[in-house]
Amino acid sequence: MNFKNVFSILLRLSSKVGSALVIFAISLFTSKEFFGDFLIYWGIVRVMGVFTSFGLDNGVFAKNNPKDISDEIRFILIFGHLVLLGGVALSFTPLTIPLYNIIALAYAAIFTSITRVFCSSMTYDMSFRKPILIEDVTKSALLLASVLLCSAYYTEGIPVAILVSSAIPFFLAWVTFDGTINIKQQAQRILSSLKDIWQSNITFAFQSVGTVYLFQFDKLNAALFFDKETVASIGVHGLVFLVFSLTKGAINFVALPSIKRNGLAEFKKLRNISLVLSAFYCLLYFLFAQSLFAFLYGKQYDFVSEYGTIYLIGGVLFLSAGPLGPWLVINKKRKQLFLMVMLQLGLVLLLSLFQFANAKEVYYLMTVPTVWAIHFLFSYLRKNELQDD
Repeated sequence: MNFKNVFSILLRLSSKVGSALVIFAISLFTSKEFFGDFLIYWGIVRVMGVFTSFGLDNGVFAKNNPKDISDEIRFILIFGHLVLLGGVALSFTPLTIPLYNIIALAYAAIFTSITRVFCSSMTYDMSFRKPILIEDVTKSALLLASVLLCSAYYTEGIPVAILVSSAIPFFLAWVTFDGTINIKQQAQRILSSLKDIWQSNITFAFQSVGTVYLFQFDKLNAALFFDKETVASIGVHGLVFLVFSLTKGAINFVALPSIKRNGLAEFKKLRNISLVLSAFYCLLYFLFAQSLFAFLYGKQYDFVSEYGTIYLIGGVLFLSAGPLGPWLVINKKRKQLFLMVMLQLGLVLLLSLFQFANAKEVYYLMTVPTVWAIHFLFSYLRKNELQDD
């Protein structure tokens, strides 16, 4: 097992856990006003990050053929789940001093971002590189600005989990950093890639922005228009999706070179792993979701509801299809890739409309289909560009 690969990918995985725990903690322990304002800034951060990572990146897939890294996959999945469970457990003990809250959030924003820069700039066997330098510097600056502008809305504090979720990526960066970072070289690479932003990658960037906005929009409208219980229920559902997303991301990240080299056989292997994990998560969801909600919020809630079931189905589909997307791209299965994206978009639309079917907020019911239509348009343009390549 190549531990440099393991720690580098764990760094990437744990930084995502850190960002998710920051938002989860804010939704639990702050006022509705602060949460709404924060998500506005966070949405800006995500959009800029997606534009940077997808719009400037010249190559998505690894250029070399490393050895089979199935051991790394297992190790990462186990470690990622431990980090997630530990962070959630720590989130039950919030800090109460506003100054500490600001320091904690700033610490999480800065170090989570900087350590991802270390991860991106290192040279390791996977060579799955993105120009994260600009993206994460921008993200940390905007996240810090959101804290300063919205600090007046703090009510109950930010949990210690934020400190832990940012300390773990920092430790992993220290473990994996070997002096190979070259800021000047990376800056030149990014600048040389600017010419491509209005070429083939631009619609892919817009398409990705659409996905990010749809999921962020769900939380934002809940924070602005709905009561605390509704926001809380979305927070618990978000934990389920967080596990799905991190698992799929870890599998994709470490499996891309193997899928490229071994093709269909590797995809089938990873699909089986995804299906087993999906069934396991579904079982845990139905057994413990209601108890978890009662423990977090001190009241009973019909958590295993109709739209909760749809969330589950969506999570299973996203997770099980995780390795399929890269495999379709590698093998230039353009129509199948477009169909898969459309099915995922349809599911997002169904979730959004069904979740708040009884809501009276016309703003929400009008904007979700609009954003979905824009996303559909850019996905269609992306399909045409793939055909022209």
